[in-house]
Amino acid sequence: MKTMKARGSIFLSLLPLFICLFSGVCVSSGGEPARSAVAEGIFLAEQGDFSAAEAEFKKALSAEPKDSASQSCLGVLDDLKAGRISSECARSFFRGLSLFAQGLSEEALTEFKRTCVLEPDYAKTYNLMGIVFASLKNTQEATASFRKAIEIDSAYAKAHYNLALLYQAQGSYRMAIESYLQALPGESDPFELYSNLAASYAAVEEYAEAIEYYKKAVSLRPSDAATRYNLGSSYFMSGQYLKSKENFQKAKEFFLKDGDDEGAQEAEKYLAKFLDLEDKWRSSK
Repeated sequence: MKTMKARGSIFLSLLPLFICLFSGVCVSSGGEPARSAVAEGIFLAEQGDFSAAEAEFKKALSAEPKDSASQSCLGVLDDLKAGRISSECARSFFRGLSLFAQGLSEEALTEFKRTCVLEPDYAKTYNLMGIVFASLKNTQEATASFRKAIEIDSAYAKAHYNLALLYQAQGSYRMAIESYLQALPGESDPFELYSNLAASYAAVEEYAEAIEYYKKAVSLRPSDAATRYNLGSSYFMSGQYLKSKENFQKAKEFFLKDGDDEGAQEAEKYLAKFLDLEDKWRSSK
């Protein structure tokens, strides 16, 4: 049965990923005010004007309180304030980030390698390098970079999560599951993690676990059509047809509300199967 990709999955197609540094640094996921403020903040930080950069990132958060780009950039500035990295390292980091945001991946890697020389034990640089390598479809180096980030900081949830997404994209679902579970304790907004973990369980036909995590995702976003669809699919594959039908009906309703006619048609296909099953049950009595 077809599974719909969770919205926001960042490595499932291994395309350039400009909304996902630390799961969302390079380009703000918010509106234009937040995006502009983040871009200005990165430019200022690259120049070494960290106070002004901090003000811009906070401006972005004010415009979009859940904006992960500004949150992550502020995290780097917090590391600078705490003395975990030098100002030269921070400038190099933001310079690499700026290059990547412009689509200059090779140049960004060159700069990040310089960042690593300046601060060899800064996990966020290796996580970022993993994302750049993934955007270049160099999965071997991407994997090595994410693993290096985890070696430095075993509790670094974003590196575990990005490694899991990379494994999932390669079809290594068991390894993806392991990495998603490692990421879970440190994830403050786990909707996408739950969805992708559930999809990995479904891919290895462990439907009870898939249902468990799709239900967790639904509890966070009850009207997300794709998640309802995937929950319905997992119920169907586990033989729980009434629950499956209920979720496909909700998925169709939410797809239509979102203006997604194609999604609604996909849900309708499976609802039609239930009509066929019900006809067979009635005729067999």
